[in-house]
Amino acid sequence: MQHRQSGFTLIELMIVVAIIGILAAIAIPQYSAYTNRARATDALSLMSAYKTAVSEYVSSNGLTAAQLGEITDANLGMADTDFSSGNVASVNLAAGVITATFAAGVMEAATMVLTPTITSGAVQWVCSTTVANMQFVPDNCRTAAAGGL
Repeated sequence: MQHRQSGFTLIELMIVVAIIGILAAIAIPQYSAYTNRARATDALSLMSAYKTAVSEYVSSNGLTAAQLGEITDANLGMADTDFSSGNVASVNLAAGVITATFAAGVMEAATMVLTPTITSGAVQWVCSTTVANMQFVPDNCRTAAAGGL
């Protein structure tokens, strides 16, 4: 008469636990990086309304680089607008420069800054940030001299 095995052996269970441990060691840091990149993307998406408004204002009024100080919330018709989310405490505009400040507890309340440059009537955006870990921000924000958006 044959005796049939019922259940798993100890070694089989140990192998499964080891595989799960290895996968968790890889997946948890990747998930953390993914969520932080999503937070940075949230900031950029909130900043996009200002980007569009500034570009339109520059184009419509023929502003030069020396006239960036004229770009205010009131001139853009956005005086009563508040851009914020669970990840971003505020998005502000000053002289055409758009600054997003992350909420407390999100990326150490760092900032992302979009600075416009006007060349021949076209607006180019340069992104910079104070986020400590550069893998959490888009490629074009990883250095202050990065290419425009």
